[in-house]
Amino acid sequence: MVLINDLTNGSIIIPPCTTAVGDWTDKLSTECNVPGLDAYWKYDIVVEAITFDERVGELTKSSEKKTFITAEAVPGPVAQFDVIPEDNVLEVRNFRIDWTRPTERDLNGILTGFVIHYQSEQIQACTSVGPGEAVHEEITVKPGGKDTYL
Repeated sequence: MVLINDLTNGSIIIPPCTTAVGDWTDKLSTECNVPGLDAYWKYDIVVEAITFDERVGELTKSSEKKTFITAEAVPGPVAQFDVIPEDNVLEVRNFRIDWTRPTERDLNGILTGFVIHYQSEQIQACTSVGPGEAVHEEITVKPGGKDTYL
């Protein structure tokens, strides 16, 4: 049996990977695939060898615990995204963009930057794997002055 533990949030249950097929020892596997792990996340893994003795029941011997980090992926969306337009009609048209990085669980790697598409008012976080999901925000810029973006 393969047991995996989320090192950041131990309350998240990851189902163990069982390699036995019934009681037939010739059907045991020495590998398993564990789906559903988060990208660029730290986990502990332990492999348990299980036997059965009629006198004492189940006997288990655990391997040494190994810690690993899953591969990077594109990040999730930024956690918060605001666009604040200039209100003074006598000023040059501009707006300020504020955002916060994706939540820790949605970072999916080491952020390398943010891509701002200001013509379509969206923002994406990026890792070395590529840009993540875009977050969209619509704004209305009041008429009156020349349009610029800061």
